[in-house]
Amino acid sequence: KVHLGQVYLKLDGKPAYGAQACRALAGIAFADNKKKDGVRYAEIADSLQVGGDKNFLAVSYGYAGMYKKAYALLDSLMNLWSHWTPMAGIADSATMDLMKKKADLAHRQLQNTYARVLITEAREIEDDGKSDSLKLVHAKEARTRAELFWESMLIADSTDLFVRFAMAMNLERMERY
Repeated sequence: KVHLGQVYLKLDGKPAYGAQACRALAGIAFADNKKKDGVRYAEIADSLQVGGDKNFLAVSYGYAGMYKKAYALLDSLMNLWSHWTPMAGIADSATMDLMKKKADLAHRQLQNTYARVLITEAREIEDDGKSDSLKLVHAKEARTRAELFWESMLIADSTDLFVRFAMAMNLERMERY
């Protein structure tokens, strides 16, 4: 923690190192059950990356139980990536295709992040022991939405074994063997 803190504090114009240090510090904070510190480090990492670490930030909000904040961020990003198109006339067709592939990958990664936050919330509700039937219905809805994200990802890349594994675990929790 000391060394990561030093990297974060003494960036010397290298924000990528500082952001990576902050992500590691966030992980340590979450492992120590210091959720506010974890979120603070995730926000700093996103700031150092000039908004380029939104997926990690959304997951951090989810781990901290800040679901409204996580979903607001994820919804705005989904809107952005769902409607993204390259500006016409800025590049040749090969470059445009490459840009579109990168955007599709970013969209799939965002879908996975959204599904992970949904599953985190569902697991928290299910493991609570004090959840009423309404909360349990909400957990099931969250799991169903996560499944839809993963199904969409499989349409784009049917060979993604991580998605298949995540879907299988989710289906098992929903007793859909």
